Amino acid sequence: PSYGLPYSTSIVSIPSIASIPSIASIKHLKNSSCTEYKEIRTRCASGCHGSSMASRARDIWGGYIYIYILAVLLILSISSLGLIVSNYSDTLQQAMLVMWFIVVCLILLSGLFTPVRSMPLWAQRLTLLNPCRWFIDGVRTVFVRGGGFQSIFLQVFVLSLFAILMGGWAVVSYRKRT
Repeated sequence: PSYGLPYSTSIVSIPSIASIPSIASIKHLKNSSCTEYKEIRTRCASGCHGSSMASRARDIWGGYIYIYILAVLLILSISSLGLIVSNYSDTLQQAMLVMWFIVVCLILLSGLFTPVRSMPLWAQRLTLLNPCRWFIDGVRTVFVRGGGFQSIFLQVFVLSLFAILMGGWAVVSYRKRT
């Protein structure tokens, strides 16, 4: 049922109520017999699902910390990949061209623009070797799904593995030129 709102929904959530453009719609929602609105109002009056403000603040800052951890691991992985490419390149232009091609492919196969589920099977398997895919999945888990560290443990583990392996390869492949 639409409850007189500009859009149709069966479950009214707090973000959808906050995004209603007109005050008249909110007044209509308050005056109607909408049980979802009354349930949300009583939950928020009791501290938003029974949690305190301190725990909500901890959840918000925890999300930023999780994203920071994922970003640092991605940066280490991509930087190590750049060092590997530059170790095997003869000129700066060659390294830049190869890295540009690799980064474009990594971004396109990361699941940022196209969901991994909708890719062909060979591309889905190829994305398992893409550190950007694990980063995007971790960010979606934290921001969209509201997951904690337990939810992103696999992504952190895989990104750590990428960073360690690629960093080790970059160190081993380094050769000093005079």
